[in-house]
Amino acid sequence: MLKYFILSIVGLLSLIQTEQLDAQRIYGAEVYKEVLIDDVNIEAWVWRQGGSKPFILYDWGDGSPLDTVPLIYSQYLGFFEGEDYYLNSYQGSHNFDTAGVYVMGFQDSFLVDDIVNIEDSGNKLIEVFDTVAIYSQFTHSLAINETPRFFTQQGNIREVDGNIEFPINLESIDFLGELYRGELAPFPSEGYSVPAASDSIYMSHPAGLKMIWDDPIAPGRYAVGIVVREWRQNSQSGELDTFFLSTTMRAMTMLVTEELILSSLLGTEFLPAVVSIYPNPAASMVNIDFAVPGQPVEVTILNLEGKMMRHLEVEGSSAVRTEQIDVADWPSGVYLLRLQTGAEQVVRKFVKE
Repeated sequence: MLKYFILSIVGLLSLIQTEQLDAQRIYGAEVYKEVLIDDVNIEAWVWRQGGSKPFILYDWGDGSPLDTVPLIYSQYLGFFEGEDYYLNSYQGSHNFDTAGVYVMGFQDSFLVDDIVNIEDSGNKLIEVFDTVAIYSQFTHSLAINETPRFFTQQGNIREVDGNIEFPINLESIDFLGELYRGELAPFPSEGYSVPAASDSIYMSHPAGLKMIWDDPIAPGRYAVGIVVREWRQNSQSGELDTFFLSTTMRAMTMLVTEELILSSLLGTEFLPAVVSIYPNPAASMVNIDFAVPGQPVEVTILNLEGKMMRHLEVEGSSAVRTEQIDVADWPSGVYLLRLQTGAEQVVRKFVKE
């Protein structure tokens, strides 16, 4: 009888824990790595909605079994639209037998269910994997390394003149010859697509240390991935060379609000303040989103030789409207979209595959 009682209690506790884990959802993640010769320490940050999780299963990429990496602390971030938000921090370490480049990371539970640009996001897992080089056979400076830290808890996503900006605030450089470059990358989950509700989204030049989303035009939660690549210049045999060290992925989501969109529209002198073309490149159909309050708009598409491919006039509206243009029979190449109201105009390029 005691045996069955104990089994019942264990089963009940497991059920309670499962329900708690089912309640939590992920909306962002990244992993920092510290390489000390052949030892690697990791600190994984996971942003969760609805609750925390006591551990993650980490894959070190060297064929060893998945490692149970425990939760070190859980920071409560606040309450928003009926949900609690947390930042979970996990820490673990591993010893590698041989030098090399390893792909390491983890797969975790389901995403929040309201991400616009991930199809059926509430039923999709997140998979955060980075690349780390271990140079135990080289010099001291290459064998010791701490991968780039963004040094923020998603608190520096900001709105500037109707745009969304996310500067990558890397910590101080410990070694001379340290090189970094930020690049846009797919959010690490199935069903992801580049945000369509955008005039453009890009990394700043030359080093890509700021993501800029130029005039998002539809509210919602959007997923974006950023990868920072790290190199170091080092002298081997008297010659200066550049060595790859790591990649660090930040998988994050951003909330675009109606207030942001309205401030973008009202803060622009030229009336066609919102213009988006997608898909770009286009194969058969191109969508044009725009908002022009109160004035008629001429929509013209030209090829690079100046030939008019399509022309139409539409009534102005403060609401975002979409025009669909059939380009299936057009020759492949670059085309110019021109929106004009009165003496003002805006021009965008798109590609027909």
